[in-house]
Amino acid sequence: MRLPAVLILCATSVFAQPADPRVKIENEYVRVLIATDLPRSKSAPHKHDFNRVMVYLDAGEMEIRHEGGRVEKQVRRAGEIAWSAAGGIHTSENLLNRTLRIVEVELKKPPSGKPFQVSARDPLKVNAKHCVPAFDNDQVRVMRCKYPANDREPMHEHLNLGRVTITLNDVELNVKTEGAADRTVALKAGDSAWNAGPVVHSAQASRDAELIIVDLK
Repeated sequence: MRLPAVLILCATSVFAQPADPRVKIENEYVRVLIATDLPRSKSAPHKHDFNRVMVYLDAGEMEIRHEGGRVEKQVRRAGEIAWSAAGGIHTSENLLNRTLRIVEVELKKPPSGKPFQVSARDPLKVNAKHCVPAFDNDQVRVMRCKYPANDREPMHEHLNLGRVTITLNDVELNVKTEGAADRTVALKAGDSAWNAGPVVHSAQASRDAELIIVDLK
C-alpha cells in the first residue's frame, strides 16, 4: 500500500507551521489535528463544520451531549477508525481517568462527484494480505495497512488527488518511489502526512507497523 512511501515524502514540514499547535497539516483539502481530552474533562460547547475521519490513538469512553438534550455514549478502542459527520453544537466529556488522544482529519471540500479512479496496481489489489478497507463513502476511502518487519510491499499506485497517512506506532520506512530517489523516513505514533496527486511507490518497515490511509474522493 504505497501510501507510506508518499506519506514519507510529504511530511507536515511541507506546510507553514500553524498557529494552533494541535494542527499538524492544513491545506485547501484537509486540516489534520490531534485532539487531547484530559482525564474526566468536559469541553466547552462547540460544533464541527466539516465531516471528519477520526483515528483513536487511545482507548476511551466519552459522553457527547447535543444541543436539544440528546446524549450519546461512545466506547472506543485504541486504533479504531470512525466517521464523524458535521453537526450542531455539543459538548464532549472524557469519562475515564486517562488521557484520550484522537487524530482528526477534517475534510474541507465537499465530494468532487467524480468517479474514484482505481489502478490495476491499487494497494487493495496488489497487497490485499496486508492492506484492507476500513470504510468507504462519497468523500473518502479509508484503508488500514499493516507491514511486517522487513517485508517489502509490492509497488502500488494511487490515482486520487491526495491522501492523509497516519501512523499508529513508531516506525522507520524505506521508501521506493517511481521517478524519485529512495529514502528512509522515521515516524512517531500519531504522526500524519499529506501526499498530493498520483504516485507509484512501495515501503519496507524496519519493524511491524500499522498505518491508516485516508484517500480523498
